[in-house]
Amino acid sequence: MVEAAVGCRSGRGAQAGGAGGEWFSPGTVEELLPDPHLRARFCAELPNVPLAYFEERAPTHPGPSPSRSAYLQLSDAYEAEALQAKREGWRVNHRTAHHLTMLTEPQEISTALEELIDGLVH
Repeated sequence: MVEAAVGCRSGRGAQAGGAGGEWFSPGTVEELLPDPHLRARFCAELPNVPLAYFEERAPTHPGPSPSRSAYLQLSDAYEAEALQAKREGWRVNHRTAHHLTMLTEPQEISTALEELIDGLVH
């Protein structure tokens, strides 16, 4: 488990063409997931994705009904996405957290998601 002690340095992430093979900047995973066992499980599940994946445009499709859509914003980094969701009529809640809080505080995130779901029109 040496890898878990130093983060996700397995060469996983975007591959080919010099993408660095890392999903996170050095030290980020250790900061967000200080528990070495949780960090090891997380790192083991990171996919090995070809760089071309990120260069391809996502297909467009009609979105779901706003009355059946919700967005849980976990950090200020996703403010633009939260504002877009609000403009489209989605129910939006904000939690001051970090990108991987669903791993470190699963009960808090579960409760926040339940609150969003309970507020949707069925």
